[in-house]
Amino acid sequence: MFRHIKRLMCVALVIAVLFALPAGTQAQSVELLLAPLLGSAQVIYVSDFDFLQQGNAELLFVLRFTNSTRTQVKLVFEVTKDGERIASAESDFFSLPGNLAGYEVTNIQLMNGFSFPGETENIQFDQTNIHNPSDQFQDDLFGSGQLPRGKYRLTATLFTPSGDIYGQGGSSEISVLNPTYIDLVEPGNQAGSSLVPTINNEFPVFQFNTDYSDPLVMVNQPYRLRVYKKLETHGSVDEVLTTTPQLDINIGTTNFQYPTVGAQPLESGFTYYWQVTTDFPTTNGTDFLQSPIFQFKYESGMSGISGDDKNEAANSVLELLRSIIGNRADQVAAMLNSYDLKYIRVNNQTITTQQLFEILDNYEGSTVKISDLEVISEQN
Repeated sequence: MFRHIKRLMCVALVIAVLFALPAGTQAQSVELLLAPLLGSAQVIYVSDFDFLQQGNAELLFVLRFTNSTRTQVKLVFEVTKDGERIASAESDFFSLPGNLAGYEVTNIQLMNGFSFPGETENIQFDQTNIHNPSDQFQDDLFGSGQLPRGKYRLTATLFTPSGDIYGQGGSSEISVLNPTYIDLVEPGNQAGSSLVPTINNEFPVFQFNTDYSDPLVMVNQPYRLRVYKKLETHGSVDEVLTTTPQLDINIGTTNFQYPTVGAQPLESGFTYYWQVTTDFPTTNGTDFLQSPIFQFKYESGMSGISGDDKNEAANSVLELLRSIIGNRADQVAAMLNSYDLKYIRVNNQTITTQQLFEILDNYEGSTVKISDLEVISEQN
């Protein structure tokens, strides 16, 4: 019984202390909130943090002040990467009012100057510095003025005249991708080359490399793939690119197979050009990135093959059918008597007669289960 009374007295004492705390003990803090522009930008310029520059500054962040006791402080803003300072700015000491509950100030106000409600003191950043933590960083920054790719932390801290941190500071992290290239891999080679590679796959896989491949970005299908067909009337690559693309599609992968449905099929004997482009937000508008242009020529699996080879391939297919469905294969062949063999496709890949012979040789004398067979022909 005595223990229970003792516990109740302790609880009552704690409650009494909580209610007795003065209102001035609420947390002093400055929160740092990223504006949508800075939160989504893939390219950020180091000059964005030069708060002494004049002109049309963009809204980058908001500081939210909470305070209950008037105090002399100065505001220090920093941008760091891997713990090293990239940019910094600070104000003179000013009187922070004691009646602030989430009062918001933007980076534009800090650049141009502002006063808290009911106050006349002008507050603004009066010094700003751009730092180069390493020679490599300076080399990456030189020329473009863009922050190199990586993660950066933005912090805002209040300091007292004695150098102590006042209250709780605010921070936010941003990721800078800063895309710089899209390199095509296959099919084909650089447009304008004297040798145009030939492919036999009606549905080629378009492959490219890029440093703009963050998984969160790729969800939004940032790449635009366009394939153009070259006609005899076209005199240059530029002229081809002014025509309507054979394929124009947004994709979210760096390996994309030409669609088997919903797209114009590639035509045997024609040369095609293809290119990949993308656009992305920056703190200075939208920027664009495009790949070189590649070329390739499509020839179907049967193109350029003599009639004797086509007959031999057709006979091989007939023998394969006989081994599967017996004499009914001759009935199928009779029904297709007026057709000419055009393609041979295995596992959705168009192959040549020689490749067919090699496949049949590999399986000769073996027991094989065939789940799907497709023979494409055209009527004479």
